[in-house]
Amino acid sequence: MKVILLQDVAKTGKRGEVKNVSSGFARNFLIPKKLAKPATPANIKALERMKKDLKQRASKEQKATGEIVKKLEGYIVEFSRKAAESGALYAAIDAAAVAEKLRAEGFLNVEEKLIFLESPIKKIGTFSAMAKFADGLEATFTINVKKAQ
Repeated sequence: MKVILLQDVAKTGKRGEVKNVSSGFARNFLIPKKLAKPATPANIKALERMKKDLKQRASKEQKATGEIVKKLEGYIVEFSRKAAESGALYAAIDAAAVAEKLRAEGFLNVEEKLIFLESPIKKIGTFSAMAKFADGLEATFTINVKKAQ
């Protein structure tokens, strides 16, 4: 029996694939759990339309991500934090704080999980950070930490 997978199924296939499976597996497991639907001509047509729409949406998202990478490359993020006389910060700056600051400065699609620091920033100074996006796009930017007055 041919089915269209609606979700990834281990040892069977990935979402959106048309697979030939045993009819018992399809009727008793895949279809009741809404993991697949029968591969009728109408369902196959709908799948092709969905794939086309997803491809267009992915193209637009990739273009938007490219623009964000261009803006973020070489950007300087400024922090002003309380610090001891030795220059040690009272509270470390981590990826979450950097992402929050970037969102406040207009980079809305930059999330914490995309930002990579060598380690949390614990002293005053200038540091380098990287944001890694989908499709292998990366942007390196600078974090400048100053002592609050």
